[in-house]
Amino acid sequence: MKLPLVSFILPTYNAEGIIEKCLESIFSQDYPEDKIEVLIVDDGSTDGSLELCSRYPVRILHNPSGIAEIGWAMGVEAARDEFVVLLSADNELVSKDWISKMVKPVLEDGEVVGVRPPVLAPRDDPAINRYMALLQNPPLEFYLLWRLRPPEEVIAKDGYYIEILGQAPYRTVIGGNGSLLRKDAVLKVGNVPVRHESDLVYRLAEGGFTKYAYVPEAVVYHHYVRNYFDYIKKLRVKVKYFRKHSREYPWLPNRRRESLRMLAWVLFCCTFIGPFIHAFYIGKKGDPAWLYHPFACFTEVVVYGVGFLTAKRGLDSLLGMVIAMVKGSK
Repeated sequence: MKLPLVSFILPTYNAEGIIEKCLESIFSQDYPEDKIEVLIVDDGSTDGSLELCSRYPVRILHNPSGIAEIGWAMGVEAARDEFVVLLSADNELVSKDWISKMVKPVLEDGEVVGVRPPVLAPRDDPAINRYMALLQNPPLEFYLLWRLRPPEEVIAKDGYYIEILGQAPYRTVIGGNGSLLRKDAVLKVGNVPVRHESDLVYRLAEGGFTKYAYVPEAVVYHHYVRNYFDYIKKLRVKVKYFRKHSREYPWLPNRRRESLRMLAWVLFCCTFIGPFIHAFYIGKKGDPAWLYHPFACFTEVVVYGVGFLTAKRGLDSLLGMVIAMVKGSK
């Protein structure tokens, strides 16, 4: 069976301290070297990131916007290969046969448009990063995505699972951190920057691309944060993006029930006791990193709350939520 060409797209910004591990994990794959392309989309790094990357057989693009999501879109457009992998500089492919495992579903089923890997953290990573990996998303996104509807159908295959999405408003999440996508499908639905992976899947599914795959053995490590201050910095970057760039937020409350749930989540996070009990309930693996949960919940409410209430777009959304609560609109 002919192996497909695969392009890795890595937006970078001052990633000198972390990107080498990512690049080493790509170029140590047992996949044919002539079928691997790596695109570094630099956001204006001022450290030694580009010098380090130039030691590897990569193509370097420059992203004047300084926004990683625009970098991914630029990379998809410039990719020479039929499949693209949306990766981050702080990702690491765990096994040397990672690419082989990820391309298997698309080789065996021409209707599969995307393949997602499990995203984890190594046991020796800082506790805050292990917590983020266990939760899979920051607390607010965990709350929002927890309510997403699961795939309409899951079919077990040899080494992977086929996931067929329904037509509900919320979709299975696939996008960054090592997800593999068909380039032509992304271009067909509009290769525009997205803020969250669920936005990309929503667009693909609306375009008729509803068949995906999950490969449990193709693990990607995500070295997302090194300490708590790093976590706060990441939250502030998200708020900054929200304030500067308009976009649709399909999960923002627009019905009375959803508005009340959002308000309940905010109050829940502010109690500390609620998130602590929640951490005890979901932390069944016994990793003490779950103890970060009440602090992370409260921190996110504060950081997002300040950004939300001081932005006109946020105030407009808040007004819409209040109106929905009063009128109980559908």
